[in-house]
Amino acid sequence: MTKKKTEQVEIPIHCKYDKLIDPAKLKPHPANPWKHPDSQIDLLAKIMAKSDIGIRHEIIVSKSSGFIVEGHCRREAAIRLNIKKYPVVYQEFESEATERAVMLNDNKISEFAEVDGLIMADNLTELDQLNYPLEFTALSADEIKNYVEGPTKINNQDKTIECPECGHIW
Repeated sequence: MTKKKTEQVEIPIHCKYDKLIDPAKLKPHPANPWKHPDSQIDLLAKIMAKSDIGIRHEIIVSKSSGFIVEGHCRREAAIRLNIKKYPVVYQEFESEATERAVMLNDNKISEFAEVDGLIMADNLTELDQLNYPLEFTALSADEIKNYVEGPTKINNQDKTIECPECGHIW
């Protein structure tokens, strides 16, 4: 568990925003069910701190409630990096119900995406050839290996190959 604060750092901001706010002063939504483990916060902080990546996404705050609607993990990563000015966008929501629905769908909707393994492999190979550190893709070493080299687990009973990521059998 890495909860150490570093000295204040300047990180480039590459997104639009209404104000720059100290993330420690932003209020997490009390109804937010998503809990971000330290490993996720640490990885996001490492990615944000990389000079050519910086901050690419703002934190969305409700004008009516004053709570964070999108960006709870970004807030935690920014606090961990001791960032004192983080981009914030204030938005109106038609109702408290709409605010909560947006908060819930913000994280959930990305889970429905499907990865095209061949395109992923091409991207990873190209980044590797450019000597770009693959750790900044947020993929684990095993995931990278699986995309680039293909599934490797062989079932000896019927000589089928099982994908370690999704369990698909060929």
